[in-house]
Amino acid sequence: MKSIFQVLAVAFLFALPMAGACINSRDSFAVEVEFNKQGITDDLSKISSAENVFSENKTYIFQSEYDKEIASLVFRNSDDLCEGCVSLRMQIPVDSSTKKVPYFSMISSLPEKEINLTWNTHYKDWTIFYSDNPSQIEFKKEKMYILISFLSRKRELFIELDDKLEDCSECDGKCIHSSYGESCITKEIKEEIEDVLGYYNVISNFGELFYDYRIIGNGEKTASDLSPVASSELDLKRALEVELNFLQQSGVIGINYEDIRQIAALAQMGKAGKNYRIVYSPKNKRWIYYFQIDNPILTSEPDCRVFLPDKIPQEKIIFKKSEMSVYYSVPLFILISALILIIILIAIGRMVNRNHPV
Repeated sequence: MKSIFQVLAVAFLFALPMAGACINSRDSFAVEVEFNKQGITDDLSKISSAENVFSENKTYIFQSEYDKEIASLVFRNSDDLCEGCVSLRMQIPVDSSTKKVPYFSMISSLPEKEINLTWNTHYKDWTIFYSDNPSQIEFKKEKMYILISFLSRKRELFIELDDKLEDCSECDGKCIHSSYGESCITKEIKEEIEDVLGYYNVISNFGELFYDYRIIGNGEKTASDLSPVASSELDLKRALEVELNFLQQSGVIGINYEDIRQIAALAQMGKAGKNYRIVYSPKNKRWIYYFQIDNPILTSEPDCRVFLPDKIPQEKIIFKKSEMSVYYSVPLFILISALILIIILIAIGRMVNRNHPV
């Protein structure tokens, strides 16, 4: 039998991955695209020399063309897809707060058993994260979190539900008795956990989780949260399309209109950050979300940093006239040259008609 100190030690160990987590992250109120497609060019010197631009941690921040309440963030990024590619992020300002939220958490010890490691990052609505040292697997879905650790001969599971469990008077799932009283894990939650853990061969049935277990929390906890300072009803799809066209016409990003159309079609609130940003897939020959590529490297750590409105310049970005004139002089030169050519051809035609009257 484990001592209370052992139980607390294990509980503390398993609680570490959840430390610092927030209910909604900064990514929840943003959309982001990484320009990793071959052939797309960039010139960030135009932004660095422009007016009404803030620079922070190698990121340029300026007011979006679509709405003054949305920030445009442009930065160069190096990751598993691209070395030094430019990314564009449309961010609604967010501030932090704390709130009381219901939760239930437990640990369960299971005998050593060969599990079905598929290395998939998604199973139905679950997102799966893998870690090699120490060997761990994390499962996240809405208000459910499961961590499996292989630190000993037994498999240790940490399960946390960010939801209030009712008493067992009308329990249709699993009734649990502990020092916290009676609590009912509903049939829906029971089947969700049983399904994902059964698929990976962690358990054969839900009851196995309760052969050797401890309830380590059941009640309320204080959690941090990020919420939008501006209206969360802003149309990020339209905002991204407008900003891409603006940066393309300004010569900052060399991208064609078909790519802009495809990227804008994928824009949704929350499609940002390491896991969910929009990227180009050479294999599929189209733009997709990062988690949809083959063997994505996902992170379970949310971005809980605030982004306050004072980070957005009060005025719209103004590029240097010389730089804008160079960009627009190309089509203007072509137009003028075409007009001159037409005039020359008309003049030649008239001379021919004079020398050869009908």
